[in-house]
Amino acid sequence: MTSRIASLGVLAFIGGCGGQIDVNPDGGGNDGGTSDGSVNDATPPGPNCPVQAPNGGSSCMIANIQCEYGSDPRWTCNAVATCTGTAWTIASENGPTCPTTNAEDCPTILGYVQQGAACAPTGTDCNYSTSSTTTFCDCTNLGGPINADGGGAVWTCSAPEPSCPSARPHLGATCTNPGLECDYGICGVPDGLDVQCDMSTGTWVGSAGGVCAN
Repeated sequence: MTSRIASLGVLAFIGGCGGQIDVNPDGGGNDGGTSDGSVNDATPPGPNCPVQAPNGGSSCMIANIQCEYGSDPRWTCNAVATCTGTAWTIASENGPTCPTTNAEDCPTILGYVQQGAACAPTGTDCNYSTSSTTTFCDCTNLGGPINADGGGAVWTCSAPEPSCPSARPHLGATCTNPGLECDYGICGVPDGLDVQCDMSTGTWVGSAGGVCAN
């Protein structure tokens, strides 16, 4: 996925960020994650969310709560209902990178990804999520010099903070650590993988993604 989309927020990503995972050879395959990702059709919405996606404009009770409906591992590729004031508003992203799929340049399995090794083309995002973990690897340049031939990009794989769930939680699911932000991408790339525990609702909401420091 070489293009970037943003929904319900603005992505900001430049340079490098911390947090990487050890790559294990038994990681998931590159089927795009739409069938085995942590977010799927069987995942129920949060306890304060309607069982079915509400209609836009219908009434709601808990201001600012977000409820996610869909099977894509990225919330920006699913329908997200937000209680704005006292009525639901519905956002659904159908951009060029939705649904989440893997490019032909992605290694077949996570075990074939060597973090820090040179890669091409720059901007390749690969999904290795399973039913229990959400993992993306990106062929990117994190603050180093860009060579004249366009080289300089290396494989980097994501990992949220240790206190985050291993799989990206559904928007609207209950959370108990207010303010905790969990990014399952690389500094906000690709979009739709960053979530935050909202203090006012006690539920997970979508976040714009991390800003990478040089």
